[in-house]
Amino acid sequence: MRTVAVRSFGLIGGIALLVSGASAQGQSPDSGRELPPAFPREGARQILANDWGTVWDVTWKPGSATPMHRHTFDYVGVELADTTFNVVAPNGERRTLPAKAGGAWFLRRGTTHIEEMPRDSAARHAIVIDLKDVASPSMASPSGTPAIFPPGTAEKILENARVVMWDYTWPAESTPTHFYDKNVFIVFVNGGELTSSVAGNPPQQLSVSAGQVLFRAGGRALSERSAKGNVRGIVIELK
Repeated sequence: MRTVAVRSFGLIGGIALLVSGASAQGQSPDSGRELPPAFPREGARQILANDWGTVWDVTWKPGSATPMHRHTFDYVGVELADTTFNVVAPNGERRTLPAKAGGAWFLRRGTTHIEEMPRDSAARHAIVIDLKDVASPSMASPSGTPAIFPPGTAEKILENARVVMWDYTWPAESTPTHFYDKNVFIVFVNGGELTSSVAGNPPQQLSVSAGQVLFRAGGRALSERSAKGNVRGIVIELK
């Protein structure tokens, strides 16, 4: 596995080492085995599906373990709780890893593992998005309108051939109008209320909560701000 990245904790490096020699194409040494897909499964609730991805709200209870499974899509995740968990590779190697609320990651299809929760750890909770095998279009920005975020307002977590991921906290003051040139999933880490303004239309108020997922189609120009709370999210631009 060559394309891995992590934000704020060592989760991905640990999982990458435990995929037991997976190649860039996601094939592992046991690729001939019949294994269940990652989803659907107990503890995973589908909350959104469209042409670009399938979104799962996933919990792992203390003392539980998934079956050995293989992820059939490239996928991204956003952690929503602080805890520790174990990942078990096909060769039996086990590693304990930390999860931190707001941590975001990307893994390639073919990832094969068991996920275990120690009995003395807090439950793990994450949003996981399976990325469908389609290219997402990019739209031309209107002249003079900056792309997705005004400069200096968001931190880029990673960029690869499938996604660009940003850690963004909405400011209390209205931002300059900016343009979503790509389709995006937004996973909210902190909730609150957002006010969005589109030219020629009255402002709209949106209440969001931690773990809520919003899909925004590309080709939209708007200004927005946090009207209540420290609203933070992981924004996943699709390629």
